[in-house]
Amino acid sequence: MTEQQQQEQQKLQKGKSYITVVGTAKVTDKTFAINEQSKHSDYQYSRMGLGIETVEGNVVFGEMMGGFSPSMNYPIKAKTKLKDGESGKAQSVEINWADRLNESIVETIRDYDTIRIGLIRDGEEPAEGQEDKRKLIVKKFLSAYDAIDYIQENLKDGMKIMAKGSYKFSKYKEEDQKKFEIESIFLSRSEEGFANFVQTIILDEDSVSKASLKDAKETGEIIVSARAVDYVGKINGKKVGKNMTFDLPITVKIDKENPALTEAIISKFFKVKKGKVREITIEGQILEGYEQSQVSEKDVQMSKDIQELIAMGLYSKEEAMEKVTVRGNKVSKLLFTRPFIQKDKEDAKKILLDINDDKYVPEDLFVEIEEEKEEEKIDLNSLADEEEKSNAGDNSWLAGLGLGQ
Repeated sequence: MTEQQQQEQQKLQKGKSYITVVGTAKVTDKTFAINEQSKHSDYQYSRMGLGIETVEGNVVFGEMMGGFSPSMNYPIKAKTKLKDGESGKAQSVEINWADRLNESIVETIRDYDTIRIGLIRDGEEPAEGQEDKRKLIVKKFLSAYDAIDYIQENLKDGMKIMAKGSYKFSKYKEEDQKKFEIESIFLSRSEEGFANFVQTIILDEDSVSKASLKDAKETGEIIVSARAVDYVGKINGKKVGKNMTFDLPITVKIDKENPALTEAIISKFFKVKKGKVREITIEGQILEGYEQSQVSEKDVQMSKDIQELIAMGLYSKEEAMEKVTVRGNKVSKLLFTRPFIQKDKEDAKKILLDINDDKYVPEDLFVEIEEEKEEEKIDLNSLADEEEKSNAGDNSWLAGLGLGQ
């Protein structure tokens, strides 16, 4: 039974998870590990740990990993594109590992099952000052193993890129962990960097606690104890094969100008009645790095030279003030901005919140892990999971950015 078939039979269902990060690529000698050999089997893999700096002090980290086992020779499972005008379900296919780079085969596979990389533009680079109208050359891959090799050849430190993917969750040493799994990378012309997420979360009566509301008076933000659902293959070497919930704290900043608005947001979207469970999809910003705070104008002393530049109109007072920032504490937050809205499946003219208070009951959130009744069959996914667990505490690629501690 495939992972998708196992999920379809379970009560807990994975929801939406879309991550988009635009910024400057931070490539070091630790970013790529190519053709590594597993210590546990003949599994060969490549791994990428990439930092993307959205603004000064905010670096979002994404990962990609893929490999194969020569002794097992498992095929790649995917679905084909629907032809123009065709309706119905996409056809499931299996591609031999040896055929994974055959472009005529890759082109028949739907984009969802491919890794798309666009790091090269066609034609010659335009002269300085001219607009770059060249189109991206997008390569598609069926395995992250090959995509990582291509990225290493073409991605350079300092490139402006856009990475897209989703959050994947796991347990490591009894702790819930999340990682941004990159599924596509493109060159970006955007001048502004950002890191945004769309994520389906689970809330219950304890998600907004009295302690969190009390702390908010001092911190200026409310921490919501949310959860996300993801598929778990193994925990501590024991086979699970089920969807489970993982802790995913969400930060809601208090609007100091209008605290009543924040109160209304918490009450409407995050507070859940006793005995109820809410599934809701939200949007927000990813903060990874160091908080940046602006010094007030009254605390800044500007030299006569700077005052003259402002008087000449070469700088505005606001532009000069932007140069004065204070580096704060290291942070890792998912900052709520608004609920996610979508079209009604039954009426395309209607727009609805993606929210459901009747899908689950509290008992659904606790998943029992059954004892294995028969010898486990080894497959390629289990080998990859094993290798990921062995690398879970390896932050050498973060150290290359000076952020490993």
